[in-house]
Amino acid sequence: MANLLNVSIAFVADGVDVKVQPTKKKGPIGYLLFAKHNRAETKAMILREAANLSDDIKGTVPAYEVSKKLGKLWRELSEEERKSWTAKAAAQ
Repeated sequence: MANLLNVSIAFVADGVDVKVQPTKKKGPIGYLLFAKHNRAETKAMILREAANLSDDIKGTVPAYEVSKKLGKLWRELSEEERKSWTAKAAAQ
């Protein structure tokens, strides 16, 4: 639960003293920035692929399918492209 509240909790050995200290928020990583930037396009790509396979397309894509596709696209990027996304994320 400490992670949900963005605090770190330190307990003293005797269990009486509790210190609550705010933790530093980590900045976005390259993959997350890449995913955010490409999510809508990837979802549309999945829908287009599904439309070619079946006439019974509903227009929704499960989130896990989008995440799987984004992960695959991320792994297919060159090392230079990944470094570029990581640098953009670090600059934020």
